[in-house]
Amino acid sequence: MKPLFLFILSLFLTLPVFPYFSIKGISYNLNEEFVTDSQLRQIAIEKGIVPSNTDEEYLKSKIQEKDTIVCWILIDKENKINIINKVKRNFKEKGVIIEKPASYYIKWINSVIYDSIFNNQINNLKKVGVGMIFKTLAAAFGDYEDGSRRSKVEILKDYLGEERFE
Repeated sequence: MKPLFLFILSLFLTLPVFPYFSIKGISYNLNEEFVTDSQLRQIAIEKGIVPSNTDEEYLKSKIQEKDTIVCWILIDKENKINIINKVKRNFKEKGVIIEKPASYYIKWINSVIYDSIFNNQINNLKKVGVGMIFKTLAAAFGDYEDGSRRSKVEILKDYLGEERFE
C-alpha cells in the first residue's frame, strides 16, 4: 500500500514538473494520455496476465480469488462505471462525498494498471487492488470530502495511517 500512496502523492504534488518517476516497486508514466479498455486488455494478454480466450467462467474464478486487477482488465466500461458508482454510494453512506464522475477514475485506474503491466510490476499492484487505487486517487485529487475541511495531505495521512505516511 505504501508504494501506491507514494505514487498518488507524488502524482498530485509533481505532475506539472515530472512526466515519469519510479517508486519502491512501481513505476508510472504521468503524461495524461489515458489508456482505453482495449489497450489495457491487449497489454495484459501480451504480457501473459490474462489469456486471450477468457470466458465468463474465467472471470468468475478471478472474482472468487478476489483478483480485482484481473477482473478490472476483463470487464467493460459499463461495469467499471457501476463498480465505481457503487463504491461512491458506500462512501456517501459513511458521510464521504466523492464528486468526480466514474469515467474520470476509470481513466486513471486503467492507466495505473497499464503502467504496472508495462513495467512488469503488476504483482506489486495486485497486493493493493482496484479499491485501494480508487480510494487513494480520490483522496490525492482532493475529491474525498468527509466534512472535516482538512487538507488533502491531512486526509491522506489519516486514511493511510501514520506508519504508511511519509
